[in-house]
Amino acid sequence: MSSLLLHPPPSWHRTNQVTDSNYFVSSPTWSPDSTRIAFTSRGRGFDSEIYVVGDEGRYVRQVTDDLSSVAAMTWSMDGSEILFANARGR
Repeated sequence: MSSLLLHPPPSWHRTNQVTDSNYFVSSPTWSPDSTRIAFTSRGRGFDSEIYVVGDEGRYVRQVTDDLSSVAAMTWSMDGSEILFANARGR
């Protein structure tokens, strides 16, 4: 198990824990404008999904709800989309 933590810049007063330890978090990546972070997490199930959170660690939103694990992801250049590959095997 792991958590996504945002270490504060000087203007913040403390580190923000974005996810709880019941999630296995991996592949965090900043959006091109540095206002959001996309990451993968298995949550409480087996398949990993993509989540997006704001730069202050609030409002975690699940972006995918697929039947297979996300294998890789990247933001589009303008930050409006996330391109990802999954492990469907079909």
